[in-house]
Amino acid sequence: MERQLKFTTNLRNVISAKVFNDPPINTTKIVKKDKTFSIKNNSVSWSCQSNLEGLADGHYTIGIRPHSITPYKQTENSVQIKGKVLIAELSGSESIIHFQSGDIKWVSLSTGIHPLKVGAEAELHMDVNQFLYFDQNNKLINHV
Repeated sequence: MERQLKFTTNLRNVISAKVFNDPPINTTKIVKKDKTFSIKNNSVSWSCQSNLEGLADGHYTIGIRPHSITPYKQTENSVQIKGKVLIAELSGSESIIHFQSGDIKWVSLSTGIHPLKVGAEAELHMDVNQFLYFDQNNKLINHV
């Protein structure tokens, strides 16, 4: 008898998003102004998706699963982030990259072998379609 696994997204807040992801989900503070989001203290910004245009301008948190940050562009809605490689490791046919951009540490998990040197500057891509947005009370606003 074949057993099927069913994955559900039961993330209601930032804490559950961090606990129920392996490797842990990346989180950071962002600012929304008009129709643009940007990471605080960073040069990364992206256009607001239509389902989030009604959000008031202000401060929010995003959650980004490690598999949504890759050394290659996944979709047309990917934004580039530059950072210094802290750890680069292979796990079977996947690459795990720990990197730092500004004062934020990130984890990337991608299919394929992507040998990056520790200490090197790297350009990675984040798929904005996969971002989880949390309000000022750390409650989930949207889900993917």
